[in-house]
Amino acid sequence: MYFSWALEGRAVYCALVGRRVGDQIVQLGYWDDRPQPWRFLEVTDQSFRWQAHRLDDDGES
Repeated sequence: MYFSWALEGRAVYCALVGRRVGDQIVQLGYWDDRPQPWRFLEVTDQSFRWQAHRLDDDGES
């Protein structure tokens, strides 16, 4: 699954590649040359919880 995200009004763009990991949807992309994983948790027919992390150069958030 491929996904693109752009921040309106700013020159910010992130292209992500996603996959299912257990009961989560995990997408990984790069923003300013740093990994940015997104996670969709607790997915139901009506809702989900979303987390985004921008990792430091050492790979830690």
